[in-house]
Amino acid sequence: MENICKYKYEDYLDYMSRYDNGSGYEWITLNSQGWTKLIHDMLDERILNDFNLSPVKERCWARAYDNGRRPVISMFPVNDMYATFEWGWNFEYIPRISGNKCVWARTDKSIYAHTFRLSDGFINGGKTEGYKESVFGRMSFKKPEEFGRIVEEIDSAYRYVNKDIKAYFEKTSADTGMLTELETIYDHKYYKFLHPENLLVKACLEKRMGMIEKAKEEFEEVTFRSDQLKEEYRKKIGFVERLNSI
Repeated sequence: MENICKYKYEDYLDYMSRYDNGSGYEWITLNSQGWTKLIHDMLDERILNDFNLSPVKERCWARAYDNGRRPVISMFPVNDMYATFEWGWNFEYIPRISGNKCVWARTDKSIYAHTFRLSDGFINGGKTEGYKESVFGRMSFKKPEEFGRIVEEIDSAYRYVNKDIKAYFEKTSADTGMLTELETIYDHKYYKFLHPENLLVKACLEKRMGMIEKAKEEFEEVTFRSDQLKEEYRKKIGFVERLNSI
């Protein structure tokens, strides 16, 4: 078990700010850069040991492509002060929509989870125990010894989602399992709102698996911001030419 007591307030002094909000107390806040450092200090080795993923950019872990995709774990921001974990897959053969452009996401810098999951506890939201367990933050505190609460929340949230991440990657490691997962979530009201590209990913995966006609039908169901963007995407994934491969 991780010894979280080794993460001390004194080691992050360069990332602390102090202020008085008018209450008569001086509050201490860990800034975003310090929070990122603490997250990596605490989790890099654990994520490497648990999932064989290494940091590729701030608050994001992955490994090299295998069979056209790679697993990704990253932070899902709730707001500037709180976050939870998300986990999913980045596909080498699927472009992403960025603004009004269709771009590839094949480098560590541009890495992007084409499809991902959040903990059910977080999705259920509100004041449920699962939501509290899955979220961690960099809340302000009055005394240096209270810094430990930030450390404890990161540790607790990671342990809470760990088994779900393992189950997800095991279930979706093969294309057939990934397709089943996409069929489960692409019409889920939460993910449909949060990440409407799941149907597009499903169509691209079906194409890769040789289900060409079904893939083309589902591609046509996807709503794009413009016809120009749709045609750019269609060309990139080969629905115009090279129908049997990407």
